[in-house]
Amino acid sequence: MKLPKSLHERVTPTPAMLRYWWRALNAAAFRGALPQPHFAVLDDDLGCKAWFETAPYSNPGEGQIGFSKETITRRALLGTMLHEMVHQYQAMSGRPLVHGRFFRVVCRRLGRRVGVQVCES
Repeated sequence: MKLPKSLHERVTPTPAMLRYWWRALNAAAFRGALPQPHFAVLDDDLGCKAWFETAPYSNPGEGQIGFSKETITRRALLGTMLHEMVHQYQAMSGRPLVHGRFFRVVCRRLGRRVGVQVCES
């Protein structure tokens, strides 16, 4: 995956930006296997940068990836997006959405594959 030169540039997430990077990371890290979720950017302080939640009565792996409107670096956005996509993969695989051993191993492996550092907690 070709990463942007300006990884340290600060950006404010938008749904279009999240969709763009999700598609790029899905192709590079998951070989296009994940179903596209809905994307949300919320104004209020969530106490976290991002989250993945499954949609009730949906297919496994479908759901929503949301980000706080907080300005972050492009590097942090990509690492956080991949983190949430690993949760999406867990849901698709029928695994619990926890930061256990499986989660950490997948984060490291996929982070190396695409050249993105993933926060594992």
